Amino acid sequence: MSVVELAPLDDPRRDANSKAGAPPELQRLDLARYDTDPIPEREWGVRDRFPRRNVALLSGEGAIGKSLILLQLAAAHVLGRDWLHSMPEPGPVLLVNCEDEGAELVRRLQPILTSYHAKFADVATDLHAFSLADRDPLLAVTDGKGRIVPTPLYTELLEKARVVQPICTMIDNVADVFGGNEIDRSQVRQFVALMRQIAIVSNGYVIMSSHPSVAGITSKSGLSGSTAWHNSMRARAYMYMIGDKDGQNTTGTRVLDFMKSNYSALAEQVELQWSNGLYVPVRAPSGPEQAARNTAVDALFLQLLERSAGRAENLSPKSTANNYAPTVFAKTKEAKTDRFGRDHFADALDRLMETGRIAAEPYGAPNRGTARIVRKGFS
Repeated sequence: MSVVELAPLDDPRRDANSKAGAPPELQRLDLARYDTDPIPEREWGVRDRFPRRNVALLSGEGAIGKSLILLQLAAAHVLGRDWLHSMPEPGPVLLVNCEDEGAELVRRLQPILTSYHAKFADVATDLHAFSLADRDPLLAVTDGKGRIVPTPLYTELLEKARVVQPICTMIDNVADVFGGNEIDRSQVRQFVALMRQIAIVSNGYVIMSSHPSVAGITSKSGLSGSTAWHNSMRARAYMYMIGDKDGQNTTGTRVLDFMKSNYSALAEQVELQWSNGLYVPVRAPSGPEQAARNTAVDALFLQLLERSAGRAENLSPKSTANNYAPTVFAKTKEAKTDRFGRDHFADALDRLMETGRIAAEPYGAPNRGTARIVRKGFS
């Protein structure tokens, strides 16, 4: 794949907002015809996830993997292959990346193509990749009166979409291309309307990446700024890392959570694990595999408990305690090697308590109400 350069800004372009012979602004729907004519079927870019002729949002913290997930989606569209338990519609893709240079995009694309047993030549024609890392990436700015107006770069992108007819146009990241105020509902809606024009003119969909606020991370909503970002989208997904209550994550597992879909039931969450340069869905273990996994984590729990006892360390069965055993164990080298997280050890704690192999023993001053975990028959 070669990273395509955008045309110079002074190239002649057709004004996106003025076309000769434009129809009247208000066009009444001819409803009576649908008593005999078939009702048009809804079209999807990715069924039950991203509808065509609309705008979608993918949010997530920095370095969570959004850009890579979008690049995987781009390759899936172009190659007509699967993407995270779905089958995207095949077609060309416009990929606009504002933060990475072309060489980085190529490096990230290579393992994705390898996973599909494909070559760069297989995507060179229909994957239109643009790096804006070395130029002003703004697609829309304010005009001084609070109105959002398109830049010449937007006009270029709109014309490119008109010519290429991409099934998907990707904008990575919205903060780089939106020159308005993210908490101003009117400006947000005007900007999303501009993105929708790209989706409509190409009969595809636009998906933009974004970063959530601290509140959006805490609430797991994935939002930032005005609620108009959520309300103006017809589909929205949030990518985050599985974390413990204390924010620890020892497995590296990500979750792609579909937070909004106006035209279908919400798609199921997809758990993702890093593998050979890309993110792949975590395979659900079979019954025998899960049983073996439970046995292994139970054994490791007992091993680490005995080691802690040998060091005179007291570990609590209470999840709110600073010395909660699953939290302590999840940070060990053994846990990281075997990819056991806090939740795995919490389940092991419950199983071992139920079978009587461990118990909670009070210790310290009675008025403190503290308890420690001990092996049955040990003190």
